[in-house]
Amino acid sequence: MLEQGSDNNQSPQALNKALYAAIDFLPKDTIAGTLTEAQIARIDERTYSDYTIALRGRVARIIEQAPVTEYFKSFIVDTVGDYAALGIPPEAALQDENIRQDFFFLDLDNPHSGGIFDPDKNIRRRLEQIALDRKMQVTAHKQDILAAEKGEEIAEAAYASEWKRLSEWSKEIAKRYSR
Repeated sequence: MLEQGSDNNQSPQALNKALYAAIDFLPKDTIAGTLTEAQIARIDERTYSDYTIALRGRVARIIEQAPVTEYFKSFIVDTVGDYAALGIPPEAALQDENIRQDFFFLDLDNPHSGGIFDPDKNIRRRLEQIALDRKMQVTAHKQDILAAEKGEEIAEAAYASEWKRLSEWSKEIAKRYSR
């Protein structure tokens, strides 16, 4: 079931629906709040499970056709992987506003959008910029935490390669969507 590929001749909307369908395979129970050692072990187990690996692979195969950067594709696969490890509340799924925000790349608020597959490069650029902005916010937050624990110099050195990668992503977005 998870091994299903995608047809190269599908419309952007059909590809976006295929991505939505793949995301619907996320575990429908959640591990959240203050975590016990057992819950942390369960997250680790889920992260490296055959199921999660297959789901990440399915999503990667679907999005390989998207005319977006490899950075963005990696961001999407990582988002799905994170949710596969943590699960989602069964009653919420993609109807929950917080979860919808995390899966913004589906562009669910625009029913005619093809999301990351849309031929309109302005839609793709907007979605990709959201991903970059979020990744930069998370990186800054993690660096601030490390700086508070170990000092600013250590934190800057630890995150230098990540900031370089984010800068490269930003340049690639500008190059890809300026044409």
